[in-house]
Amino acid sequence: MSEDNFRSTNLMQYRSYDRQKCFVAFSKSAQWSEDLLIACEEVLSRPEFNLELDYASKSFAPDVSLQEKALKLIANARYGIYDLSCWKDNRGEWQLPRNVYIELGMAIALNRPTLLLRNECNRHLKLPDCLETMSGLIIEFSGATTLKRTLETRLPQWLKDPPDVGWWNRYCVPGNRICDFRQSHPRETQWGRKTIQCHVSDGPDTGQVDFRALIDDVLGRFSHVSVTYLDSLRPMQGYDFLLCTYCKTVRSSSFAIYRITPSTPAETFIAIGISLALEHLFDYKIPKLLLIEQPQELPSLLTGYEVVVAGSDSERKKQLLRFMPAVMQKVRESTWKPRPLPFVEISYATVETFEKGQPTAAASVEAVEGESTPASPPETVVAEPIYCELCGGRGQAGDVWSRHCGAQHPMPPSRFNKVAGKFKLIILGQLDAKFLLQKPSNLIGRTDPHSNIFPEIDLSRFDPEFKVSRRHARIFFRDDTFFIEDLNSVNGTVLNDAVRLAPKVPRELKAGDKLRFGETKVMFVIEETPGSPPISSKNP
Repeated sequence: MSEDNFRSTNLMQYRSYDRQKCFVAFSKSAQWSEDLLIACEEVLSRPEFNLELDYASKSFAPDVSLQEKALKLIANARYGIYDLSCWKDNRGEWQLPRNVYIELGMAIALNRPTLLLRNECNRHLKLPDCLETMSGLIIEFSGATTLKRTLETRLPQWLKDPPDVGWWNRYCVPGNRICDFRQSHPRETQWGRKTIQCHVSDGPDTGQVDFRALIDDVLGRFSHVSVTYLDSLRPMQGYDFLLCTYCKTVRSSSFAIYRITPSTPAETFIAIGISLALEHLFDYKIPKLLLIEQPQELPSLLTGYEVVVAGSDSERKKQLLRFMPAVMQKVRESTWKPRPLPFVEISYATVETFEKGQPTAAASVEAVEGESTPASPPETVVAEPIYCELCGGRGQAGDVWSRHCGAQHPMPPSRFNKVAGKFKLIILGQLDAKFLLQKPSNLIGRTDPHSNIFPEIDLSRFDPEFKVSRRHARIFFRDDTFFIEDLNSVNGTVLNDAVRLAPKVPRELKAGDKLRFGETKVMFVIEETPGSPPISSKNP
């Protein structure tokens, strides 16, 4: 999403701050809340940090909801501190910090760095299921001293990164890994499915069995709806945290049903927070049905949402049958204007189609690091139209994304798989240094984790003087041929020591071609194997 689109949601505010902020999520009713705020204020205000402590209820704004304030603060804060401690009410009963878990869900979707705290008095209480695998990352504190020491250690590593670096980063900060599900718009995972995904969350109370029977009855009337109960989820293969599974499920759901009772678990509120943040981040609505028995059961961050108040199963069923047609209509009518994420590279293509004997040129643009700018057109290619495998929409050869639903067109296996791994770049002047080209598109440059740049061809160790740009060039496969394209690099890309490539104008590569990126020289070679099919006649 472009910066202008972001401004339209009024989410990007940190650039106007006099002092950068640290968001603190806590329960005012907790006996230690005052000590927590004092300790945070003391550390954050030190000259080496110079952060302003802030939280949703700190200031009064009559025209802004508490939820909107919390979301903007979380999105724009350099760091977030979340006290996940349960606290005792005046009857001596433990209460879940429901607002804090909603705010944590927002932080997860917005990819913000978080410090998770838990008071030592909670030691005997079981962690929420989705946080059990993260128990080693939750800091226990007993008072101001332990909290100050933790902040002094954790804060420095996050201060240099502006908040919007995390919003669109493939590297998930809470999950501590590059996440496949952060690489695409949530709607892309939903578009073209034969079933509509819905996730449901409720509480493990005596009414759970009856409630789920009711849900199965009502949603079973819609043959194309698939239901997932959050408490049935297990960690995904390759992911360390159950929380990652929850995040993926919320991202891939078209709508959700939440039953909120005094025993509703933390997972429900985290899921709600993820959903709310995704709505603002991607500018689309995720229909939610909130079912409660008493109005006071609704967390203050959800005030203003239309809720279904029902005290019996028969009343819930009646209300669900009443509201579900409107929800399904909203889901079906949901529109999404496909737009690439800044870290997804959309290849430039210019093609001519011939209608009634008259050629008309159509061009897409390339999105690099969040900026959509017209590129200089390469040679015109005459090609047949292609059709999206998901929505059936018509596109043009060279399109990487469907012009109708936004889904990515797969590279035809018969074309790329037969040459995958047979082409390579050899670093000249280095012993046995080579890179196999195993993807249809290969970024050439230098790794920079802070900018979320991890090129397939990482020349960092061959570039001691930093003459190679982080996004220097790319080699991509099209029409049975590999092409080299400079990506507006600072020191340029030179072909065969003679031709300096114009930015964004692809040039065909032949076996034996030499390339120079800054001062780093490589050779493009073909690694033939006995009995292998011929690659392209264009490559000698």
